[in-house]
Amino acid sequence: MSKAKGFDSRRFKKILIICTVFIVVVLTCTTFLILRTPQVKFLSRPGEQALVEVVGKRIDRRTTSGGGGSGISTIFSYRISFQFPDGTVKELEVDKFSLSGVQEAAPYSFIYDGIHEGDAGTLTYKELDPAGIERWGEISGRKFICFEQDAEYGGRNFYPIDRDRKNKIIAMGFCLLMLSAVVFFIVCLWITLRKTQKAKEEWKLEIRERAEQQAAWQRQQSQEERQRRQAQEEQQQKRKRQKQRQKRQRKKQKK
Repeated sequence: MSKAKGFDSRRFKKILIICTVFIVVVLTCTTFLILRTPQVKFLSRPGEQALVEVVGKRIDRRTTSGGGGSGISTIFSYRISFQFPDGTVKELEVDKFSLSGVQEAAPYSFIYDGIHEGDAGTLTYKELDPAGIERWGEISGRKFICFEQDAEYGGRNFYPIDRDRKNKIIAMGFCLLMLSAVVFFIVCLWITLRKTQKAKEEWKLEIRERAEQQAAWQRQQSQEERQRRQAQEEQQQKRKRQKQRQKRQRKKQKK
């Protein structure tokens, strides 16, 4: 009970509200940023098909490093340019490798090495609107889904290989862990608030009981005081009557 007396419920409620608002804002901003990424926007975009011809191929190589020069990795992006019937040329990333360390030789890619310049076929892809492509770039704004070669060029079908599945699983696990931590934090705060409110109610009840006991003790004391005064007055009245009786008896004796 002594701990409950020093607890400031108003301050705790303010802290709880601030923490809850902060968590909601962080989750809202994170969700907003995730929904604005091309990977999420591609989910709502319909796939497009077109008869195309391969007019160019290239491999983009770049290295990245973490803070202090640690964690160096080499990223190979395999890109193929397709020419559409209207004459426009669009470049799509058909495969991608991310290797640790500094790598010079590009690894083998079934899609990139299986499609040759001059091949014709049906391309299935997704593409963001012009504003999205201008924001994210042509490579990030387009997604390669499938390329079906014409029979005269081999008649093979090429589908992208998800090489980042492990990273996606780790990212999803991390998101679930963060969500679980947030839920656990809110539940702990709610339980703490309930316990604190219960302790405060018990403390108020104890104060009320003490006040009632104090009031009852004061009533009892005042009643005893009245009884004592009444007894004293009765004693005084009795003594006074005795004195008057003795005085009358002395007068009678003198006569």
